[in-house]
Amino acid sequence: DVGGLEVSLESGTGTTYKVVSEDAGHKLSCRVTAVNKYGETTALSQPIEVKGGKPVLTGAKPELSGNARVGESIACLHGEWSAAPKPTYTYQWHRNGEPGVIATGASYTIVKADAGSSLTCTVTATNSVGSGTATTSPLSVPGSPPEGEPPSIEVEGGGEATPGATLKCVRNNWI
Repeated sequence: DVGGLEVSLESGTGTTYKVVSEDAGHKLSCRVTAVNKYGETTALSQPIEVKGGKPVLTGAKPELSGNARVGESIACLHGEWSAAPKPTYTYQWHRNGEPGVIATGASYTIVKADAGSSLTCTVTATNSVGSGTATTSPLSVPGSPPEGEPPSIEVEGGGEATPGATLKCVRNNWI
């Protein structure tokens, strides 16, 4: 952005401009218009960049929103940041606080592998001056009960279930 300071040199003097916080991260230039009895000339200065500030978390920290269930989509709300110029946000999702990134983006659909674990989202706010990061509190995803085939009963050594026979309970496949 090029903001403005316009200076008229008709009287041979200039004016000043006090930089305000809203100018941080932007470029300012000045326009000079000189007038005499032969005409008028206008020129624009090269812009000067007003240093801004890197993103700093100043209010609500990032948080997760949604139902913590397999198949449901949850959102990572980036929180409240102060920065000039305004930051952009990136997101990294983690399972059980491990360093590996399981997904990126502002939302995540919970998968079966997440059952019984916790999820967090790390938000990085970036602008031309720098970046800052913050991580959500963990969101616990409930586990699921075991699934499998019903058990079966077998007679040890084969044969029929008669008095004196030994029966064996076979649990079959469970996960």
